[in-house]
Amino acid sequence: MMDCIKLSNLMRFRINSTGNGGQCFDGQVESWLVAILSHGIQEIDLCFDIRKLPDTIFTCKTLCVLKLNTNAILEPLDTVCLPCLRILHLKKVVVFDEGYTNKLLLGCPFLHDFRVDSYALNVPGQLSISAPSLTNLKLNITRVSLTISLGLLLPLLLHCCSISTIVTT
Repeated sequence: MMDCIKLSNLMRFRINSTGNGGQCFDGQVESWLVAILSHGIQEIDLCFDIRKLPDTIFTCKTLCVLKLNTNAILEPLDTVCLPCLRILHLKKVVVFDEGYTNKLLLGCPFLHDFRVDSYALNVPGQLSISAPSLTNLKLNITRVSLTISLGLLLPLLLHCCSISTIVTT
Protein backbone atom coordinates (compact mmCIF):
# COMPACT_ATOMS: atom_id res chain seq x y z
CA MET A 1 0.00 0.00 0.00
CA MET A 2 2.75 2.49 0.93
CA ASP A 3 4.42 1.90 -2.46
CA CYS A 4 1.42 3.51 -4.16
CA ILE A 5 1.67 6.76 -2.22
CA LYS A 6 4.12 9.49 -3.14
CA LEU A 7 5.74 9.85 0.28
CA SER A 8 7.19 13.30 -0.37
CA ASN A 9 3.64 14.74 -0.41
CA LEU A 10 2.44 12.91 2.70
CA MET A 11 1.83 15.39 5.55
CA ARG A 12 -0.56 13.42 7.77
CA PHE A 13 -0.62 9.72 8.62
CA ARG A 14 -3.44 8.11 10.60
CA ILE A 15 -4.25 4.50 11.38
CA ASN A 16 -7.41 3.61 13.26
CA SER A 17 -8.06 -0.09 13.41
CA THR A 18 -10.39 -0.17 16.41
CA GLY A 19 -13.18 -1.50 14.19
CA ASN A 20 -11.45 -4.86 13.69
CA GLY A 21 -10.43 -5.40 17.29
CA GLY A 22 -7.55 -2.94 17.16
CA GLN A 23 -5.06 -5.48 15.83
CA CYS A 24 -2.35 -4.55 13.35
CA PHE A 25 0.78 -6.46 12.46
CA ASP A 26 3.64 -4.79 14.32
CA GLY A 27 6.23 -5.42 11.59
CA GLN A 28 4.04 -4.04 8.84
CA VAL A 29 3.11 -0.89 10.75
CA GLU A 30 6.70 -0.36 11.87
CA SER A 31 7.88 -0.45 8.24
CA TRP A 32 5.20 2.09 7.28
CA LEU A 33 6.26 4.38 10.13
CA VAL A 34 9.96 4.13 9.28
CA ALA A 35 9.13 5.03 5.66
CA ILE A 36 7.00 8.08 6.46
CA LEU A 37 9.32 9.34 9.21
CA SER A 38 12.13 9.67 6.71
CA HIS A 39 10.00 11.79 4.32
CA GLY A 40 9.09 14.88 6.35
CA ILE A 41 5.79 13.76 7.88
CA GLN A 42 4.18 16.44 10.08
CA GLU A 43 1.33 14.62 11.80
CA ILE A 44 0.98 11.04 13.07
CA ASP A 45 -2.18 9.70 14.73
CA LEU A 46 -2.09 6.01 15.67
CA CYS A 47 -5.09 4.23 17.19
CA PHE A 48 -4.48 0.48 17.37
CA ASP A 49 -2.68 -2.12 19.47
CA ILE A 50 1.05 -2.38 18.86
CA ARG A 51 3.70 -3.64 21.24
CA LYS A 52 6.62 -1.45 20.20
CA LEU A 53 7.07 1.77 18.28
CA PRO A 54 10.18 2.51 16.20
CA ASP A 55 12.68 4.72 18.04
CA THR A 56 12.79 7.04 15.01
CA ILE A 57 9.32 8.32 15.90
CA PHE A 58 11.00 10.27 18.74
CA THR A 59 13.69 11.87 16.55
CA CYS A 60 11.61 13.14 13.63
CA LYS A 61 12.61 16.75 13.03
CA THR A 62 9.46 17.61 11.00
CA LEU A 63 6.80 16.10 13.28
CA CYS A 64 4.36 18.72 14.66
CA VAL A 65 1.56 16.47 15.99
CA LEU A 66 1.96 13.04 17.59
CA LYS A 67 -1.07 11.18 18.93
CA LEU A 68 -0.55 7.65 20.24
CA ASN A 69 -3.47 5.46 21.36
CA THR A 70 -1.69 2.15 21.06
CA ASN A 71 -1.38 -0.01 24.22
CA ALA A 72 2.36 0.16 23.49
CA ILE A 73 5.05 -0.31 26.08
CA LEU A 74 7.27 2.75 25.72
CA GLU A 75 10.87 1.63 26.14
CA PRO A 76 13.47 3.92 27.73
CA LEU A 77 14.67 6.47 25.18
CA ASP A 78 18.30 7.17 24.32
CA THR A 79 17.48 10.32 22.37
CA VAL A 80 14.43 12.54 21.96
CA CYS A 81 14.62 15.29 19.37
CA LEU A 82 11.24 16.61 18.27
CA PRO A 83 12.03 20.29 17.63
CA CYS A 84 8.76 21.05 15.80
CA LEU A 85 6.38 19.06 18.00
CA ARG A 86 3.50 21.23 19.27
CA ILE A 87 0.91 18.57 20.23
CA LEU A 88 1.61 15.31 22.07
CA HIS A 89 -1.25 13.04 23.14
CA LEU A 90 -0.47 9.70 24.81
CA LYS A 91 -3.37 7.35 25.47
CA LYS A 92 -3.17 3.76 26.65
CA VAL A 93 0.60 3.54 26.87
CA VAL A 94 2.73 1.83 29.52
CA VAL A 95 5.97 3.29 30.88
CA PHE A 96 8.50 1.49 33.09
CA ASP A 97 11.06 4.33 33.34
CA GLU A 98 10.45 7.04 35.93
CA GLY A 99 12.32 9.70 33.94
CA TYR A 100 10.64 8.84 30.63
CA THR A 101 8.06 11.62 30.60
CA ASN A 102 10.48 14.37 31.54
CA LYS A 103 13.07 13.19 29.00
CA LEU A 104 10.36 13.11 26.35
CA LEU A 105 9.23 16.64 27.19
CA LEU A 106 12.78 18.01 27.27
CA GLY A 107 13.14 16.84 23.66
CA CYS A 108 10.08 18.89 22.64
CA PRO A 109 11.11 22.52 23.23
CA PHE A 110 7.99 24.06 21.64
CA LEU A 111 5.34 21.69 22.99
CA HIS A 112 2.05 23.51 23.68
CA ASP A 113 -0.49 20.72 24.23
CA PHE A 114 0.37 17.65 26.34
CA ARG A 115 -2.40 15.16 27.11
CA VAL A 116 -2.02 11.87 28.87
CA ASP A 117 -4.96 9.48 29.28
CA SER A 118 -4.87 5.93 30.67
CA TYR A 119 -1.11 6.24 31.06
CA ALA A 120 0.23 3.39 33.17
CA LEU A 121 3.35 4.45 35.03
CA ASN A 122 4.77 1.20 36.40
CA VAL A 123 7.64 2.52 38.49
CA PRO A 124 7.86 3.90 42.02
CA GLY A 125 8.53 7.57 42.48
CA GLN A 126 7.24 10.69 40.85
CA LEU A 127 6.21 12.02 37.49
CA SER A 128 8.12 15.19 36.66
CA ILE A 129 6.81 17.59 34.06
CA SER A 130 8.98 20.47 32.97
CA ALA A 131 7.99 22.13 29.71
CA PRO A 132 7.93 25.95 29.81
CA SER A 133 6.09 26.30 26.48
CA LEU A 134 3.03 24.28 27.61
CA THR A 135 -0.32 26.03 27.40
CA ASN A 136 -2.56 22.96 27.77
CA LEU A 137 -2.00 20.05 30.14
CA LYS A 138 -4.28 17.07 30.77
CA LEU A 139 -3.21 14.12 32.92
CA ASN A 140 -5.10 10.90 33.66
CA ILE A 141 -2.54 8.48 35.06
CA THR A 142 -3.10 4.95 36.29
CA ARG A 143 -0.98 4.42 39.36
CA VAL A 144 -1.42 3.36 42.97
CA SER A 145 0.94 5.95 44.46
CA LEU A 146 2.24 8.90 42.52
CA THR A 147 3.63 12.34 43.23
CA ILE A 148 3.28 14.80 40.37
CA SER A 149 5.97 17.46 40.19
CA LEU A 150 5.16 20.34 37.89
CA GLY A 151 8.64 21.83 38.26
CA LEU A 152 9.03 25.01 36.25
CA LEU A 153 5.41 24.82 35.13
CA LEU A 154 3.82 26.10 38.33
CA PRO A 155 4.17 29.85 37.59
CA LEU A 156 2.93 29.28 34.04
CA LEU A 157 0.01 27.17 35.23
CA LEU A 158 -1.14 29.90 37.56
CA HIS A 159 -1.17 32.49 34.78
CA CYS A 160 -1.77 31.02 31.35
CA CYS A 161 -1.93 27.25 31.20
CA SER A 162 -5.22 25.41 30.91
CA ILE A 163 -5.36 22.25 33.00
CA SER A 164 -8.29 20.09 32.02
CA THR A 165 -7.85 17.17 34.38
CA ILE A 166 -5.32 15.73 36.75
CA VAL A 167 -6.41 12.30 37.95
CA THR A 168 -4.40 9.49 39.47
CA THR A 169 -5.91 6.15 40.24
